[in-house]
Amino acid sequence: MQKKYYEESSGKEKFRRSINTLFSIVNRNVRNQYRNSVLGIVWTVLNPLLNMVVIALVGAAIALYRAGRKKDSRRLIGAVIFEDARQ
Repeated sequence: MQKKYYEESSGKEKFRRSINTLFSIVNRNVRNQYRNSVLGIVWTVLNPLLNMVVIALVGAAIALYRAGRKKDSRRLIGAVIFEDARQ
């Protein structure tokens, strides 16, 4: 007897199907949103990464400042500004 689609299937199989469905929905959404833009797709990936880097650097500067190492925190902030201006 042939196994029907809705009958019992393993947890791994259900997980794989849901991941494939999620991937196809996200892929279609990103393609439709940035249809005529090459930079848009790249920006979709880079924007969260850049935000994470900025938040980590600011957090490190605050931690250094609170630890009483004001000179180090100023150096870190200066290095971030210099690298940003250089690009």
